[in-house]
Parts: sequence; structure tokens; C-alpha cells
Amino acid sequence: MFIFRREAKMRVQVVDYNKEWKMMYEQEAKAIEHILGDLLVEVHHIGSTSVEGLKAKPIIDIMPVVKKIEEVDGFNLEFEKIGYECMGEFGIKGRRYFRKGKDERTHQVHIFEESNVENIKRHLAVRDYLRVHDDVALEYGKLKETLALTYPNDIEAYCDGKDDFVKKMERDALRWKEQNRKMHRPKAILFDAGDTLIEYIEAEPLEGTKALLEKAHNPDQVTAEEIQTYAIEMGEAFNESREQTGIEYSMRSFQRFLYEMHSISFELDPIQMENIFNQSAFKGMAMEGVLEFLDYLEKQGIRKAILSNSSFSEEAIREELRAYDIDDSRFEFVISTSEYGFRKPNKRIFELALKKLNLKSEEVWYIGNSFKYDVIGAQNAGIYPIWFNKQEKVEVYEPSKVLEIKTYKALIDRLEERRFK
Repeated sequence: MFIFRREAKMRVQVVDYNKEWKMMYEQEAKAIEHILGDLLVEVHHIGSTSVEGLKAKPIIDIMPVVKKIEEVDGFNLEFEKIGYECMGEFGIKGRRYFRKGKDERTHQVHIFEESNVENIKRHLAVRDYLRVHDDVALEYGKLKETLALTYPNDIEAYCDGKDDFVKKMERDALRWKEQNRKMHRPKAILFDAGDTLIEYIEAEPLEGTKALLEKAHNPDQVTAEEIQTYAIEMGEAFNESREQTGIEYSMRSFQRFLYEMHSISFELDPIQMENIFNQSAFKGMAMEGVLEFLDYLEKQGIRKAILSNSSFSEEAIREELRAYDIDDSRFEFVISTSEYGFRKPNKRIFELALKKLNLKSEEVWYIGNSFKYDVIGAQNAGIYPIWFNKQEKVEVYEPSKVLEIKTYKALIDRLEERRFK
């Protein structure tokens, strides 16, 4: 990832990611801040140890950015006092390089002047790219691990072995960084519900029908299996109409038609019927990382709401969220398309959400798992789409116009990038 003068004596060791690396960076960064004082503009954790989950040599790479690079030389003695060797430019013009640990390296410091945009941008682009591209990070980690096992005592051969991969990765990272340069940090994020906030583990509609029949007046003793067979036929007709018209159907209307056709009645209100069916038909859990992501948004003051293509009512969606330990009060509103007619990807339903938020489209992001309904729908309304592609589906799109993620942590990393933009 970085260009160094090579050192043949250095032992090559690649290990699994260590959570302590972040703490080690923070401790060393404080020491460097103390030394450089007002000369320091900012300091960054870079290199493989800055990417959570990435296999790496256990060496903490630190990049301080300073006002004047020549003035760093006046602090060499202070760096030596905390264990560093002062190596000067060491192969990169305009850099000041310090290393700690000799052949058992623990830290490397790469200091650049704030005007040295090219080198600063390159280091940060690669770090940020790896943080949100898990597939590339995994491939890079495997390559380094293989090379370390092959050349445990030859750092030059190790570096040569990954040179082509690193150069391509840097090009891709810089291109990706430029494509996303104009992406605004949002004031609000709209969420899809199913397979975005909630991860469904199994769906058994027959079990939902059985649970409802236990509460029913069923004079003809119609079985759950008979009801479900008819429901499947109804569902196919409803879905065909829904796709053709872009209008959502209501589960309450569906259930009313279904049971009245079989002379079955209930002493339940519609929301009770929805909830009884849902609780027995669907099993799920909060999507991994979503609670932490919601916490993060609250700390950052980013508003939250839900817009879901759903035949179930707002009340049923809220009840389902609570069932999976997601506090529905964290969301300003819930739009279920069954209660408004229009469904995604129709831009009108997104425009309604913007109206309720009282925000412009460029101030809002939308996150959902469906490319057809969520990504295209958000784009139709001028909203920046986040494609939550945990299932790793393949679609063709322009990278500068869609953010594809597989985890909520990756989205936190992206928001952090935009925090001071």
C-alpha cells in the first residue's frame, strides 16, 4: 500500500486483525501531537492496521499532516526520545519518515506537508476504499498472508509479489474517491423495512393462517391448508396487478376478502389480525449492525424515517420492529405503501417522504435491499440511493450514483468520510 525503501533484514509476518491496533494508534497519535504542537494540522491512522478485519503486518502506520515539512526536522530529538529512528525522506520526496522497533517494527510515521495533496490523498483513498470494499480487503489480506508464508525472511520479494495488486488498488481507490467527492452528507436517511432493518430468517404463511383460524368463527370448518391454497391464487393475482399498476394492495383488504369468501368471521380488529398473522408467519431479527447504526445517526443528529413497500399497515410494521427489539419511536414516521397507494419505484411515494421531512432530495439518502424498487425509486426522486446488498446480487450501475454496501459498519465509515466535507 505504501512506497518504502526496502529492508532485506525485516521479518515478514502477517496476522489477523487485532482490535488493539486502534488503541495503539490513538496512544501514539497523542504522543506525536504533543511533539509537533501547533505545527500539526491533522493526524490519520493509515495502512492495513487502520482497516477493521484486514490481515496485516502488525505495524501501526501514522500520517501526520503539518504546515511546513522543513520544520519537522527540528523535532528529531523529541522523536528519538520516544523510540523512533529519524530517516528523513527515505525514498519519497517531501516526506519525513520515522520508524520504531528496528527489525521488529511496531510503528511507522509518514509526515507530509498539507500542500502535498497527492500523497495525502493517495493514502487516505486506499484506506477508505478498503474500509467499504470488503471483497477487495479480503482478497488483499489473503494475498499478503500467502506472500508472508512464502517469503518470511525476504521483504523485497514480499513487496514485489503484491506490487501489481497494490498499484491497481490505488488506481481504483483514487477513481472511487473522485467519483464520490461530491456526495453530500445527509440530513436524514429513509429506510426500507424488510431485509434492511429486519432480516427475515423464515416465512411460513400457513402458520399465520393456522394462528388466525384459532381465533375465528368457522362454521364450515374450512382448513388452514384450504385457506392457504386460495390465498396463493389470490396473491398471484394481486401481485400481477401490483406490478402492472404500481399500486400497492392492503393486507387488511386481502384478509377480509379471503375469509369472507369462506364464510369465516372474527371478533378481531384489522390490526390484531395483521399482528397475529405476522407473529406466526414470519421469523426474523434486527439486521446485524442496525442498532449500532441507529445509535450513530442519533449522535450525529441525522434524522430517520421508514418508507416500505408493504401490504401491511404502519401499525403492523411498527409492531414487527418492536418484536425484533427495534424501537419504532426512533423513526419520525413510517410510510407503508398499502396506506398511500403508490409504491416504489414510483417517485411520488418518495416525494411524500420528502414532504414529511421538509427536506430537499439532495439532503436525504435512501437505504434498501432492492435495486429495482429502492435504488431506482430513490434515483427517480433525486435521492441518493444506498444499496444494502448483503446477498451480493449483481446489477449494472454507475458507481458515482449509487453506494453499494454489505454492512452497516461500512455505511458508518462512509458517513465519517463526509463528516467534515
